[in-house]
Amino acid sequence: MTEINFKEYRVDEMKEKFQFPPLNILLIGATGAGKSSTINALLGEEAAKVGFGADPETKEVRKYKINDYLSFYDTPGLGDSPQDDAEHMKKIVSYLNRPCGKKGVSGKLIDKVLVVIDGSTRDFGTISALLNNYIFQELDADDVLFAVNQADMAMKGRHWDGRAAEPDAKLTEFLEEKADSVRQRIKESTGKTINTPVFYSAAHGFNITQLIDFIVDNSNSQRKEREAETTTSSSYSDDIPSNGKVAGHTAAGAAAGAAIGSAIPVVGTAVGAAVGGFLGFLSSFWDD
Repeated sequence: MTEINFKEYRVDEMKEKFQFPPLNILLIGATGAGKSSTINALLGEEAAKVGFGADPETKEVRKYKINDYLSFYDTPGLGDSPQDDAEHMKKIVSYLNRPCGKKGVSGKLIDKVLVVIDGSTRDFGTISALLNNYIFQELDADDVLFAVNQADMAMKGRHWDGRAAEPDAKLTEFLEEKADSVRQRIKESTGKTINTPVFYSAAHGFNITQLIDFIVDNSNSQRKEREAETTTSSSYSDDIPSNGKVAGHTAAGAAAGAAIGSAIPVVGTAVGAAVGGFLGFLSSFWDD
């Protein structure tokens, strides 16, 4: 495992960059791609249970907080069966559409999706269907990031330096080509242009720092915004006269009406004052 403490890594930069912390990342991928092991590598502890073989461990969406500015949501693995995938995608789409729940902030809880791809396999069918049928229906391409895990097994374990916990030159070249191949295949299958994925090995702590860098550097926006101020009567203060102005116009109108009423017996002082006061009240709304 890497010895870097990701609870402190680039925190000051995240604090400045993310207007509505934390940046919430939803991890998705096929069963066995290594989503849970990725969480553990970031936390530096075995917080998320890891499944073995084709038996997925994660059944529900679970949140893992890296620090005050970065959180990950682990999701059930896909590709086991059409029935299971349908149930899992309901949960994933539900999270993608969940409101952020912050007071004074509108928008969605999830800011980015990180698609974790198993570097040891060439199977791309599950990911392609997932992107076309669900993810790109809900998110812009800029909000979807891709990473290739299990770099150590990309060539079936060959050319991986176990002591140094890193690939040799030949495997590095292979991984770079694979990452670019993923980018091209996504373009071909979805029509979307994405950033070239980063490759890493969660099991050996390889390139985990680059994974964090990749996420932070490509997260220039969040699916949130400040709510507009609620419109109240104060918004129209320029159009509504003050109490003093209303009273002044009303009194002046009443005095004028009383004077006119006293000169015309049919009208009378009381009626004239009432009518004049009402007209004075109305005049306060348009007289500057």
